[in-house]
This record gives sequence, structure tokens and C-alpha cells, in this order.
Amino acid sequence: MDGDDARRVRLSEAQLRATFLSARVGYSVIELVAPDDPETWVIRANNRAASLNSQADLAPVVGQRLLEAFPPMRDSPFIGWYQKVHRTGQPQELPEIRYGDEQVPDAAFRVWLDPMPGDCVLGQYVNVTLQRQAEGRLRALNASLEAQVAARTAALTASRRMLGEITYAAAHDLQTPLRHVLLLSDPDEPFDEAEPVGAPLALIHRAAMRMRERLSALLVYTGADRVEPARPVDLRAELDRVLAGHARLIDASAGRVRTALDPGAVSVPINALRTALEQLVENALIFHAPGAPPEVTVKLAAEGPWLALTVRDEGLGIAPEHHAAIFQAFYRVHGGDRFPGVGVGLAAVRVATEAAGGRVEVRSAPGEGATFTVRLPLAEGE
Repeated sequence: MDGDDARRVRLSEAQLRATFLSARVGYSVIELVAPDDPETWVIRANNRAASLNSQADLAPVVGQRLLEAFPPMRDSPFIGWYQKVHRTGQPQELPEIRYGDEQVPDAAFRVWLDPMPGDCVLGQYVNVTLQRQAEGRLRALNASLEAQVAARTAALTASRRMLGEITYAAAHDLQTPLRHVLLLSDPDEPFDEAEPVGAPLALIHRAAMRMRERLSALLVYTGADRVEPARPVDLRAELDRVLAGHARLIDASAGRVRTALDPGAVSVPINALRTALEQLVENALIFHAPGAPPEVTVKLAAEGPWLALTVRDEGLGIAPEHHAAIFQAFYRVHGGDRFPGVGVGLAAVRVATEAAGGRVEVRSAPGEGATFTVRLPLAEGE
């Protein structure tokens, strides 16, 4: 036998039959004796995989009429699918067939129909029950986990809200006795510490002032994570409001604040913007070298999907090893009573910015001033 003859060798009928019967895919051959009359259709062959897939022995039904062997098929879409494949001569993949629960089915099959000579149609069946059951159980597990996460998030949010309310109430209540202590004398008139009661009163007065400062800072910090949807904001009006609030500090330090706005109005989370503006401008005005009036530059500009707030000062600067720690509550680079504050302002900026979906960063070195940049998400379409 030469090479051409060898290439022409074909499988024998017995080999083809053995292949059909031992295939892992379920096969079924239906002869459409009279294509327009399904009552005449005959089952010509089923393989072992078809029996395994259907969990029934299909060998005895070979040679029987299809609708006598499987009466429910009279009202099924299979009849139309078989006729379409026979009429067009084109193979067709059927919609996946599922039995029982749609999400976690008792059985699931992928089915293909192919035309064959002699008015026959070959059906191919792949059992995907285990795969679909696993997918359904995974979806149910994911949904359960998402529900648990949502419930726990809601509980955590409620707990944090309750803690914030308790802190707010406690801070206000604690300030009442402090006000009584501070009203014992004119806070602008120093105590004469040479007097017998002067030194103790001066000590009490300073401690009360310090506690009031800490409580006020705590109120700012506990309200910083309030999440608000973006809404239209007039940036000039917000900046003017902040500068007016710091007017006494600006005058006392002989400071100068330069501003630049682009654009003038945007939609951003207002709580985060106000917290960042107030705290960063205040810090820039406070941390300057003695005898050197603060020079502060505030810029607001749209950068892609962000509103960038940049506050630059020419003050003391911050060593790189402190850059991460300064955003922690009550952390102070410059300790003692040299500068006012309790170390909460930058922590409030971080909390407010992250709650709004933004970020904050610092560039600084000792003696070179500091530049803080806060990026807040703009509303879509801005």
C-alpha cells in the first residue's frame, strides 16, 4: 500500500460504531421520517454517555418512535429545533437546559444539533450539572457574604455615629465647668503669681485653656469623617470664609495669603473641602520662624477628575521621617508650648479627605517650608 492509499484508509463501520458508543459526549440520532409529522420520528441510536447524562438506560428505546418513548417532548421546543436544523442544514446550539432550581439546578445540559444524511439529526449532550451547581452555590455564598458585610458596615457606621454623638455631648458638657474657671478672671489679664493665690490660679487657668483647646480639636476630629455627596461649591466664597475666620491670626502674625482659583465653581464633597481649607491654612499661618511673618499660597485647580487644593508655606518645614506620622491624631513635630494646637488638624484633614474618596500628601524639608496637596473627587461630568 503506497502513501496515497494509506491516506485514503477510512475507519470501518465497526470502528465508527465503537467510537460513537464509547465517546464521553452523549450522542443521540433521530430520523425525521416525515419532517412535518413528529409522530413519525424514530430514535436510531444512543450511546452510553447519553444514558449516563440522562441517568436512564436509553438502549431499549432505540428503534422506537421519539414521541412514544418521550411523550413530554410533544410540548417542548425540541420539535421546532429539530425541524429547523433539518430544514436549513445548519447546526444549532440550543439554550442550556436546566431542571429544578434555576440557580442550583438538579441537572443541566448543553445541547447541540447537527444535520446528518438520510433525514437524520445528531444531538450532542454535555452534562454540566456539577459546574452549574458549584457556580450557583458560589453565587449564593457571595450574596450571603455581601449581605453580612453590608450589615456589619451598617452596624459599624451606627456605632461610629453613636460614638461621635457621645464624644460631642461629652466635649460640650466638659467645656461648661471650664468656662466657669476661665470666667474667674479676665483671660486677657495675667495672674499676679506673686500673690498667694496667683500661681495656683494661673496654673488652673492655663490647664483649663489647654483642655478647652483639646476638646475643641476633638470635636473637629470626630466630625471629620462625615461623608457627604458632592454638591456645587463656590470656591471663592469658601476661601473667603476661611480667611475671614483666620483674620485675627493673619493680623497677629502679619501674615500674607495669596490665592489662585481655577475654576471658580465645582461640585465636590463640601465637608472634606472645608476641613482641608481651614486646617491647612491655619497650620501654614502658625508654623513659621519667630520674626518671619508667614507667607502662604493657596491654590484650587481642577486636575482631571480631581479638585486639587494646594497650600504652600515658607515656614519651618518638616523632616521626611515625620511625613507619615503628622497625619496621626495628637502627633506633634514641634512639642511643648512653642506653638498652639494639639496635633489634630492634619489628622482631621486625612480622615475627611479619605472619607470623601480623595487623598492628601505633603512635600517638605526642614527650613524649606511645606506644601500640602489634597485631591478631592469632582462630580461626574465636571
